[in-house]
Parts: sequence; structure tokens; C-alpha cells
Amino acid sequence: MASSYILAGVDTFCMLMSRFISSNSGFMTEETLNKFVLENVDKFLYSFGSGLNYKTQKISKNFVDKFIKNVDKMRDCSFMKGTKLFWDSGGFQVANGAIKLEDMSHFCDMYYNAVANYSDKTDYAFILDLPPGPGSKEIFKFDKQVEDVNRISYEKCIQLVPAQIRKDKVIYIHHFRTPALFETWNKFLFEENLADGYDYFGTGGIVVSMSSDMQIPIIIYAIPLSSVLKYVVQKGMKQFKFHVLGGANFQDLFYHQLFTHHIKQVHNIDVEITYDSSSIYKGLSIGRFVHVLNNLGHLVKLDLRSSNLPLRFDDHTVEDHEFRIVTEISKKYNFKNLDKLNNPIYDLVTNSLARDHHMYLICHVLRMYEVMQEKCKEYVHAIYDLYTPNNDDKNEEFNRRCNEMTISLNQGRNKLKSKHRIKAFGLSRTLDILTNLDMNKNKELVERYLPDANVVENNPNPTW
Repeated sequence: MASSYILAGVDTFCMLMSRFISSNSGFMTEETLNKFVLENVDKFLYSFGSGLNYKTQKISKNFVDKFIKNVDKMRDCSFMKGTKLFWDSGGFQVANGAIKLEDMSHFCDMYYNAVANYSDKTDYAFILDLPPGPGSKEIFKFDKQVEDVNRISYEKCIQLVPAQIRKDKVIYIHHFRTPALFETWNKFLFEENLADGYDYFGTGGIVVSMSSDMQIPIIIYAIPLSSVLKYVVQKGMKQFKFHVLGGANFQDLFYHQLFTHHIKQVHNIDVEITYDSSSIYKGLSIGRFVHVLNNLGHLVKLDLRSSNLPLRFDDHTVEDHEFRIVTEISKKYNFKNLDKLNNPIYDLVTNSLARDHHMYLICHVLRMYEVMQEKCKEYVHAIYDLYTPNNDDKNEEFNRRCNEMTISLNQGRNKLKSKHRIKAFGLSRTLDILTNLDMNKNKELVERYLPDANVVENNPNPTW
């Protein structure tokens, strides 16, 4: 069963693999790659905002046609058969200046009409949320403006997308990152009922780098998750999905599995927590490393820079271990086997990663999400009974075991950064939040630890 990981930048993945298969016949086929994809990572993300231009801030007349043409090209790849395609709304690009404020209404219409008219070309589509960020100070001047713009967008989704498509395919995004956003989106959820009819929810703002996040003594996305969970409980729903935009560090996988199990135990509600990232391209292509499990069972980085290949790793060399990785992949999925004599790791002409190793290593990186998700799930089941609700004094052993797992997912290092240590020892408190569903307590946490995250002033009355 494939992991809950969603690979962003699906266009890059399709381009790389299509070129490799067509120009290097015999290494892998469309069929063998499709088998790999379906068993490891079968969910992919493509952004409606990928064609926007920050410089011109203009929307071309054939913008939607180009987007759908690209979607068709990706879906036509045989190795993508049976996979699920997610559409990102482009809200990040819009809120950070890719179009002018006066064009946002038109962009909303374009996006929601595309979701409605081409619903057969996507499995899921994120609602068009437009939160402020560090790059949007010239767009959003006031908190009330942020509220008004997003209310209009969420209402447009109701107006333009048929109810069955919304229920089956649209992902409702719930924000929380500042006191103002917390108030606004809880108003949308509980007072204005703008989430009515959805059963797939999500949140953003997780990967924003802010010093305030270092000290908050919980896993931060528990705040929006608890809001959504309370809403789900009130609606009498027995299952839902929740997407964490970003949230794809391997430590995060442990949190996802812990929260999934906890919600089932406490509320008898089934939830799948999905998460996304495009960092595989940067880490491998630029950083020249992949994550592997060492002999101690710790998740560590294998440095694949050419100068490191002769160095020791466990009981052999880095080069030997890399060949073990690609051999395991090739045997399991019937790819062509690579050997040191005929298939060196580095291209001797360009001194870059050889294309065959590069593509096999991409598969390894993707497979690690499925491997580590299962590892985290097993660990959660083994330690969960150590947790005692709402009692810090009795959760010392539970938090210690959580910290052990966090250390194991961070190369086995005992001296974790303060952020990770605070998070690991705050997991029992995080579970309490997902038990109590106390919105007043959540509000206090946001106001205490995230007040500096505000990027707009709290003044009324600007209009869209």
C-alpha cells in the first residue's frame, strides 16, 4: 500500500522519468515504473498557479487551456496509470504577488470553473485559500481585508462547484497561524459553516520559519487539526482526511501516525493524514544525499558526493551502500541491475550523477516514505498505551519513548536542536489537545506563542 505522501512538482517527475525511459531503453519500462509508483507513492500534486508570472502579474487569456494541456500530458504517461492527481489552487503564488489584488476575483472564477468543468481530470483540488505571508505585504493591508477576500473565495467555491464535486474532490483549507487567522477561520468553520459538505480538510503555515514556532510546546498543526476534528465530531462524521501542506520531514511522519492512532482510540474516527513535498529534487540533485537506515536502525543521510564514495559506511563503503540501494530497487521492481564496472555512480564526462543512478535514487527516496511510514506506525502501536490523558506527571515515559523515536529519525543524534526536543517532550500535551478540543485553550496558545506572526495591521473596512 502506497504511503500518504504526495509528491509536489509532478511535471518534473514525469519529465525526468519519460526522458529516461525513452532514451535509456532497458533500465526500466513504463510498466515496471508504474508498479513501483502504485506500491510506494501514488499521489501527485500540480499547481494551478504554476503558469503565473510574478514580474508581469498578468493572466494570459489561454491560461486554463495551457494548464489542462499540461495535466493531460502528465496523465497520459503510462507509468502514471492508477495514480491520484491533486490540484494546488495557486493560492500561495497569488497571495505572494503573482497577480494584482483587483484580479483575484477573476482568478477565483477561473480556478473554480476549471475544477467544475474538468473534474474528470483531477482526483482532488485544494480550495483557493489566500492567506497573507511575508511576501504579501503590498497586497494585504488589513486583517479585515484578508477575511473578506477569503470569504469571497470560499463562497465562490460553493457557488461555482457542484456539491457532489466539492464533497468528492475539494480539500477545505483551515488556517490558524496568527491570532487574526485563528479567529477568521474558526468563524468560517463554526459560525458561517463554509466547510459544509467537505470531508477532506487541510492546513498550511507549517513550514513557515518563525522563531515563535521554536518555543511552542506542542506540534503546531494540532491546533487546526483539533478545530477540524471538533467540527467533524459535531457533524457526526466517522471518517475524514487531513492534509498538512509541507509536513514531510521524517519526524513529521511519526507525528502523523501518532495523531491518526490517537484520534481513532479517543474519538473512534478514522483519519488519514496526507503530506507533501518537492524536496526530493533538491536533496538528491543539489545536496547529493539520500536517507537510509543504518545497522542500528537509525535514519541517516548517505552523502553521495564523489569525494565521499570511498569513505566507510557501516561495515562497507558509501559506494558499496549506494549499489546495495539501487540493487534492492532493481530486484524488487524488475529494473535493470546496475554494476560498478558498466554503471559507475558518476558520469565520467560531466562529473555529475549518472542518469541511471539518479533515476533509481529518486525511486529510493520515494520508497523511503512508505518504509518509514510503516516503521512509525509500528512504533506508535508499541508505545501508545504508555500515554495517560491530561496528566503530565504520568507521561514521562511516554514522552521519553517519543523522544527516542525522534532521535532515531534524526540520524541517532542525542543532542537534538531545542525545537525537536521541545516537540518530542510535548507530544503528550499535543494528544491532550486532540482529546479535549478546547478552542479557548488553542486560542491562548496562538496568542501566547504566535502573535509576532502577524503580517498585516488590524484595521477595518478595506474592500476587494
